[in-house]
Amino acid sequence: TQDPQAAYEALKKHSLTMIMSEVLAISLVNVVGTAADTISLFTQEGLNIEYLYSFMWHQNGILIMRTNDQDKAMEIVRKHQLHCLESADLKF
Repeated sequence: TQDPQAAYEALKKHSLTMIMSEVLAISLVNVVGTAADTISLFTQEGLNIEYLYSFMWHQNGILIMRTNDQDKAMEIVRKHQLHCLESADLKF
């Protein structure tokens, strides 16, 4: 959604339980093994991936993930020059 807070309020209004969490959205080239290699960058640094979703977007792979240490995850993103997306980058 383009308005996470509005979505949160709409779900809450119907007594649904949810949590808003900060996640990383990483764009990957569509090459076999790229997702596995990228995930390994985080796990080799000792991070746990709490959850991960993947999908294709405009010919690129996208990983949406939450780790046990988002600050350290961002350090890894910078260190390896991974391309992070903002929510505005994923507009339909």
